[in-house]
Amino acid sequence: MINLFDNYGQKTRDLHHSLMASGYNNKTIIVNEDGFLPKRVTSPYAFYIHLYEDDFNPTYFNQIVKPDYWEIRGTNLESGVYDKNMRRANVIYTSNLNSQRIVSRVEWLDGNNGIRSVDHYGISGWRFAQTSYNIKHQKIMTTYYTKDKKEVIVENYQTKNIILNQDGKVIVFKSKSDFVAFFIKSVGYNDDHVLYNSLSVPFLVTYAGDISKKDWLFWQEDIDSNGELPGNMVALLTDIRKDSLVIFQDKRQYDQAVNQHPEYKEKILHIGNVYPITKHHRDKTSRALILTNSDHIEKLDQLVSALPEVEFHIAALTEMSDKLMDFGKIKNVVLHPNVSNDLVDRLRKICAIYLDINHGSEIMAATRQAFLNNQLILSFTETSHGLFTVDNNKFNSEDVRNMISLMNDVSENITSYEQKIIEQHQYNNQTDISSFRNAINSNL
Repeated sequence: MINLFDNYGQKTRDLHHSLMASGYNNKTIIVNEDGFLPKRVTSPYAFYIHLYEDDFNPTYFNQIVKPDYWEIRGTNLESGVYDKNMRRANVIYTSNLNSQRIVSRVEWLDGNNGIRSVDHYGISGWRFAQTSYNIKHQKIMTTYYTKDKKEVIVENYQTKNIILNQDGKVIVFKSKSDFVAFFIKSVGYNDDHVLYNSLSVPFLVTYAGDISKKDWLFWQEDIDSNGELPGNMVALLTDIRKDSLVIFQDKRQYDQAVNQHPEYKEKILHIGNVYPITKHHRDKTSRALILTNSDHIEKLDQLVSALPEVEFHIAALTEMSDKLMDFGKIKNVVLHPNVSNDLVDRLRKICAIYLDINHGSEIMAATRQAFLNNQLILSFTETSHGLFTVDNNKFNSEDVRNMISLMNDVSENITSYEQKIIEQHQYNNQTDISSFRNAINSNL
């Protein structure tokens, strides 16, 4: 088997983890390179420019090359390059690493704050690509370089062509799918079985080419609300040339698909994800955690007042405002300004409940990490940030009494708490290794 994925985003990482945890250590190819792929994962771009062959020494925000007398100003969330008071570039951090302020790309701006070019950095620390834009701020092309600045690949977004300079030869591909198919064949990755999770380039590579005989699509998106399946998915399901399956990872989407299209039922499966959930031993379920960089925390005063037996831990990456510091005078509130990563990890271990009730942006992937640390996630509809919160654990802010009632129940009754955790796992399509393996093996 080989895995052929469009991007290495969070859903792809979850699928990849599920496969590896279940013993399927397949060769994994990513169509679009971001510079921060993990070990045993590659892309055509990385292969031809030797992106991951050096020791890893990523670029920090204050190490990027800039003109003399310009300065870099940054926080834990973002940075910029300034010429006096004029912002000349946006410095974007990678989200793939726990370390803060590691550069993923630098967006150079024109006088109207429009992007004119982007420098792409990877985990090895050097600029491996540059994307140019026209005056309408549309992407024109991306050029990929080796560490010694040799131009190897040019991708033109207007003509859709990709030019590869290899061993003194220039090879022109009419499309990205042709480029990827060439890479797979030239490095000997052809296989009789390809797993992919996108109906874009991965589908075109496998469906139109002779890469494989079995194509399995892991579908991680929503289908149309009326149950219509995408055209490429229908083509896959009706293609008699190959042994193809469509695997829905969301049970609700799977049920909708088979109910609307019973004619495809034999070729549609449901397999969830094997999430790396850590089940901490907690001596009680009456501790709640809030991670925030805002002092606007919905109904905090009412929750703290109505739940004196619940210990509220509020943590922020920065200093806290006077408004929030005043809550520290309350007996059942513990404040953690300028919190460290280690302390956040400890708080996740001891707090059984995560309250996603802060306004503003989410920090430290709070809801996802709450799910992975087996915390019960409760939220208001007005403040909900993540996809992991069960629908009936989201409350309208005017219904704060219902949240208080639920928190009372789960903090006093371990059975109720455990049942809510089971519901949370089911809602997020959590499965175990044995079930994942059995579903795969029974269809090989």
